[in-house]
Amino acid sequence: MKNSIGFKLGLGFAVLIALVAASGLTGLDRMSRLNEKLKNTLEQRYQIVQMTHATLENSVENARRTMQLFLIGGKGAPGPRSSWPRWPRPARSSAAPRTRSSG
Repeated sequence: MKNSIGFKLGLGFAVLIALVAASGLTGLDRMSRLNEKLKNTLEQRYQIVQMTHATLENSVENARRTMQLFLIGGKGAPGPRSSWPRWPRPARSSAAPRTRSSG
């Protein structure tokens, strides 16, 4: 009876089902490992993206404040360049050569 066709087909299908089950379990194991690695990578990169976004927001805010500093006129209203504060010129140092005036 061990040499019958039914026994051989049953044994073949049993081996085939065992191989498919082993392949499925191996696939699930690999998928869980891949999921864990992907989760770790995304958490690290997301933190970097958050820090970069915060830095960009701070940079834009600083640029806005700098533009306001240069564009605000006398009483808080935007003004022309003539209303900008005049910075004093640096004093000449005593080591600078002086020209003699003839007179």
